[in-house]
Amino acid sequence: MPVELYDRAEELVKGRGKPSWGQLVAWTCQTRQQEVVDEVLRQLRPADGLVPRGPNRRGRGATQVTARFTLDEQDTFAQTRGAAAAAVTDSDLPADDAHVTATIVVIAALEVATEGR
Repeated sequence: MPVELYDRAEELVKGRGKPSWGQLVAWTCQTRQQEVVDEVLRQLRPADGLVPRGPNRRGRGATQVTARFTLDEQDTFAQTRGAAAAAVTDSDLPADDAHVTATIVVIAALEVATEGR
């Protein structure tokens, strides 16, 4: 996860009475699924169409986040990931370059959850 996103999201999950990372992601997928799908597409779209792939990608600082889900939350997350995969299929993104991974859905959900922060 990009460090700047972690910094924005951390205040939503750290402290008494706040949700876990998994809850925040699952709740965002449940209540704002289309926004998460749109963010997945935005994340997958190459900037200016000229972003290197594979080992030639530019590295960037990252912080690991573990989103643990209950079974119901996992179902919600999986439905959002499936909706994003279907949206990629219907988009103009090259199928070979646009894999909807769990990581990209977590990042997209956290981007949506932290809008305006």
